[in-house]
Amino acid sequence: MSASYKHEDCIHLIFKELEKNPKFLSFTETELCQYFSKIDTNCDWFKYYEDEKLAGFVAYYCNDVLTRKAFITLVLVDSKYRGLGIAKKMLTETLLEIKSKGFDECGLEVKPDNLNAISIYQTLGFESKEIQDNIIKMHKYM
Repeated sequence: MSASYKHEDCIHLIFKELEKNPKFLSFTETELCQYFSKIDTNCDWFKYYEDEKLAGFVAYYCNDVLTRKAFITLVLVDSKYRGLGIAKKMLTETLLEIKSKGFDECGLEVKPDNLNAISIYQTLGFESKEIQDNIIKMHKYM
């Protein structure tokens, strides 16, 4: 991680996850650097802490003011904090924030084998919109 980021704690958590699970994000090294720069600059962030340590985050876009559609680009919980309901808590708070900004809809993408995430998203009211290139596109009306 040679670049400097405003949300370096989150970028570090992504690197940590990629070390354990290299298929977590399907990017080349160059694309990964571009993605980090893009989300660091353009995303809103909801960060969740346990014992003053970053336990997880949600990175999302609330920048399409014409369509009022938000997009959650990444949800990540540190492996040592999984199974504690943190993802659901973070997403619930993120959706409240998105709604408070005047957005009517929220989308996200998830891999079909990520059954835990799909279950959480469905519990929060997300519905499958389409499957494209082995990715499930989901949305929720606010």
